[in-house]
Amino acid sequence: MNYAVYGSKEQALTAKKVIEKMSPPHGQPSNKVVCFVDNADFHRIGDSNDNTAIVSIYKAKQLYDEKDVQGIVVPSSYPHTVFWDMVDFCRKVGFPDKDILTIPINVLRGAPADDNRLCTLDSLIQLYDVHWNIRIDCNLNCRGCTVCANITKTKGNYDLSLFQREIDRLHELVPDVFLISIMGGEPFMNPQVCDFVEYSRRVYPYANITVTTNGSYLFSTPEETFQRIRKAKANIKLSLYPPFYSRTDDFIGILKKYDMDFHIEPVYTFSKCLTKKPHTKPDTLTECRYFCKEVRDGYISRCVPAFYAYKLNARFETNLPEYEGIDLFDPSLTGKSLIKRLRDPLPLCAHCYLDEERLQFYTWIQSKNNNDEEKDYFWDI
Repeated sequence: MNYAVYGSKEQALTAKKVIEKMSPPHGQPSNKVVCFVDNADFHRIGDSNDNTAIVSIYKAKQLYDEKDVQGIVVPSSYPHTVFWDMVDFCRKVGFPDKDILTIPINVLRGAPADDNRLCTLDSLIQLYDVHWNIRIDCNLNCRGCTVCANITKTKGNYDLSLFQREIDRLHELVPDVFLISIMGGEPFMNPQVCDFVEYSRRVYPYANITVTTNGSYLFSTPEETFQRIRKAKANIKLSLYPPFYSRTDDFIGILKKYDMDFHIEPVYTFSKCLTKKPHTKPDTLTECRYFCKEVRDGYISRCVPAFYAYKLNARFETNLPEYEGIDLFDPSLTGKSLIKRLRDPLPLCAHCYLDEERLQFYTWIQSKNNNDEEKDYFWDI
């Protein structure tokens, strides 16, 4: 079986190696990747990588029409939005969904050979990202906080045993997850942060695992904590807020001291996407690909703001549609039905704009004395 692979660099090369190692169906010839598709850098068209030609997607479609390739493979190792943009482009040029194929992230990251398989889009049971807020409150109190940590009346840590049951159940349903984020609030305010990281790695050995922090607790964090996070092959994502800009070099110094894998994202602005008044019917909206999935109290949400609409309603006496989420422990739930439901629009979609033309950005500011205002969250004020 001959295939084209979307991309021409690292992800595509890995996909090629996996595809050509797969055992073909009985009686079928061995798998072969005959071309890479690069539609981002046209200067690469006509070149080759690993003795494989780099072609345009239009040439790949021609090869498909002439039956020289049996499908196009889009590696699932690309970022979520990039992956679906690639899929959409394959559709636009005429590839049918049945022959737009992919490879589960676990396989691309070295899962055992008996897991190797090419999947159609419909049969791929995989989530790009899932996160848990392991500390309900936060010491930074950003105005307009996405998870409303600054206006919550509840403080404390997420229950570790509940988390363990949730992630075990999620793995039963969805064995492939690209990224697990351990977040807050501020996760390093939870003294069991390492237990969450280590259990995540035990359940999902091939996932990327990230602890997202504002950095304020790094200097008081014991060396053992860094060692355990590093041993679990997790990384630190430092969201660098204005009060800590002057300590950037100190943060980097302590992370390098303990040989941590880390990356830093400076925060200058926040954005607001919600509207108090509905702007359209939710069932007319396309799939939202931008918000990650959050698990809380045995439920999973396709959208973070939907999980916290009840807090905004309580704080500002608004009337946003509230959403409990999907019950992970519903015995009738399957991986396929979960993926489908996570793609379905929610009532809150009628109160949300995510397109860049209508997203509103404002300079980050700290909340003092719980003085958040509606204008920090809603742009139709």
